[in-house]
Amino acid sequence: MKNLSTHKNIITFALLILFLIIIALFYLNIQTAKDTPDGQITAAASKIMPGFISCIRTDGQSWRTSCMQELARAVQNKFGTVNVQEAIRMLEQQGQIGGLECHGFTHQIGQETLIQTNDIGLAFSQCGVTSACGLGCHHGVVEEYVAQEGRFDITKMRDLCTDLDNELFSDEVAIRYGCSHGLGHAAMISFQNNLLESLTWCDNLTEETDRGLCYIGASMEDAFSFSQADVVNPTENLLSTCADIPERYQQACFISRIPILIQESNYNWKAVFEFCENVPKGSRDACVYTVGYNSPAVFKTMEDGWNDLCTLFVEEGDLRSTCMQGLIEGRSSFGAGNLAEAYGSFCASLPNEYDYRDDCAYMSGIILHDWNAPESAQQCDVYFDDMAAMCKQGVDSMKE
Repeated sequence: MKNLSTHKNIITFALLILFLIIIALFYLNIQTAKDTPDGQITAAASKIMPGFISCIRTDGQSWRTSCMQELARAVQNKFGTVNVQEAIRMLEQQGQIGGLECHGFTHQIGQETLIQTNDIGLAFSQCGVTSACGLGCHHGVVEEYVAQEGRFDITKMRDLCTDLDNELFSDEVAIRYGCSHGLGHAAMISFQNNLLESLTWCDNLTEETDRGLCYIGASMEDAFSFSQADVVNPTENLLSTCADIPERYQQACFISRIPILIQESNYNWKAVFEFCENVPKGSRDACVYTVGYNSPAVFKTMEDGWNDLCTLFVEEGDLRSTCMQGLIEGRSSFGAGNLAEAYGSFCASLPNEYDYRDDCAYMSGIILHDWNAPESAQQCDVYFDDMAAMCKQGVDSMKE
């Protein structure tokens, strides 16, 4: 009996050891999975999502909150900017996060990235060249760079984006956009939210494109200061600030109101397009285009109401085409799935009136060339059927 008892104890002990080995291997496999790039991205997403929801519950749908800043610092320190950016991009594509809160959050990721790297070129590289909630990471890098400098030196800041573009990212338009636009945000912070002073500083930038991007950055920072009450009547409130500044800044000011108006009006598209109807005629096309461009943040799939957005709320034929051009180009910022197939399906669903389908195919060709130039013409043939010729015209226009 004693031998039998001893034998049982040995078996029990052996089974316990085996069980512990299995448990150890299980956790090792989990840890190994987490250590892979995909595992790190998934782990970052699982940390970001509950934190994001908690911050919104705590602070509401606000711009630049301390809760979001703490979350940005925590996930950036744990997972690194590259993984965090990919996690945000994945969550955005899935429709789980978005809007001004996400854009503000990525600003804060950018700030933390520069603090960690202490190298603006490296920080921009880690933010990446694809959009995660509107290139906010790049904007935040510039904001932190200016904050660390302690003064808004005209010569140094004027050359900042040009130097980045020429030395580090000569082929990446997104980097130049993120830098010049970020300077507008940074100017508003440095000049204590004085819009006119910030816009005037933007005039120091050498290139017209950079000045325009800077105007929009400053105007967006100004727009974020509007509360829910300010957009109850957008014609009286949001229009007034833009109408009171010099004409050369007005278009940037008007279009910067669109993201805040879409969200704060609870996606009241009628009110948003009425806003565009009331802007000066010279800014109306840009306003309608911007509404279309921002709509992918709300409509996550091609079939989810995009067709109706432009056809129901825009009466004038030319403006409808402008709206759809913005909508199609805005979709490219997500870069998810097979863009060519998605564009082809969407364009085919449009009515033939006002040349919608041709405009759609032409704009799609332009964007497909930007995303994948070598295969873009072939993609037109595969996914655009009777619109392939117009799609190819868009591709060819980018080769000229």
